[in-house]
Amino acid sequence: MGFEPINERMCKLRIRGKCYNITLISAYAPTEDAQDEAKEQFYEELNITLEQSSKHDAFIILGDFNVKVGKDMNNRLLAGKYTLHNETNNNGLRLCQFAEMNNLLISSSIYEHKKIHKGTWKDPANKIINQIDHILICKRITSTIQNVRMLRGPNCDSNHFLVRVIIKQKIITNYEKRQQKQRWDIDRLNSQEIVHAYQENIGTQIDKIKVRENINEEWTNIKTTIVNSAKEIIGIRKKERNYWFDDEGREVVVEKNKARNKCLNRNTRVNKEDYEQKRSEVRNLFKKKKKELLKKKIEEIRESKEKILTRKFYKGIKELNRPYQSRSVVIKDEHGSSIMEKRNIKWMETIF
Repeated sequence: MGFEPINERMCKLRIRGKCYNITLISAYAPTEDAQDEAKEQFYEELNITLEQSSKHDAFIILGDFNVKVGKDMNNRLLAGKYTLHNETNNNGLRLCQFAEMNNLLISSSIYEHKKIHKGTWKDPANKIINQIDHILICKRITSTIQNVRMLRGPNCDSNHFLVRVIIKQKIITNYEKRQQKQRWDIDRLNSQEIVHAYQENIGTQIDKIKVRENINEEWTNIKTTIVNSAKEIIGIRKKERNYWFDDEGREVVVEKNKARNKCLNRNTRVNKEDYEQKRSEVRNLFKKKKKELLKKKIEEIRESKEKILTRKFYKGIKELNRPYQSRSVVIKDEHGSSIMEKRNIKWMETIF
């Protein structure tokens, strides 16, 4: 339903549900060594974000809170008894106070798992593993949470492990069949052989068309002939994405993942050095592939200029200078029509 970037530490995503809507807040809290002012400002902004959200939504707050929640009796109602740590640090106290004040539950530690499935962050300097990434939910939807645990398998190329929460929830999805716009591979028309073949094919097909008295039928037949000839001779231009990522890149990524799994199973110095070496090889290879692709594009632009291919020349320059373009979210009314006027957009947002 909407996405809102709040600041560099926080963002909000809203999803339409069948019985109630869901508000997801992703947060990154200051570390334990940060100043108290930064911590107070973070939780103050988090409180404001909750207050400005709809009270009827189900809240799920997740992210790296940099906290240690202990097994104190005072925290049993908020965090359960299966937390990884025995003592609560200063950040943990702040998180517990925030959860109690907003009627939230720290669901990351209410399910019993092995210790290796509790820790979410590994200290790169030593073998210490802490549980600092958490998921907070409002207490009225605790029955919808099926399980929360850490996954060691997925390789995020980070010191943090992936945390998975299984929620039993029905969401409303509107499927729209959008026909992708097809573009002809007009670069093939630079070859005279392709041009002659295309012309001959159109001429042969048009000669077979019977003359119609209705001008609309005549136009339809000619249009169909031209399009079919283009599909047969010219063809559709294929979209290429990440074409610097080839089979060689896939092989080094597989080798890096194997080294990581080996390091997780036996965290020895040799395995750790092997994994770090594989990570370095992957990064260096990807940098090399991207540089080669950039040099290839520059060379194609220079050849286009020398051969006076103006269209291809400006197209290549435009692709190199194109900045990142985010997708715009279009607000639609109950009939599925796009709303363009600001007054109607504000009215629809108040309904949501």
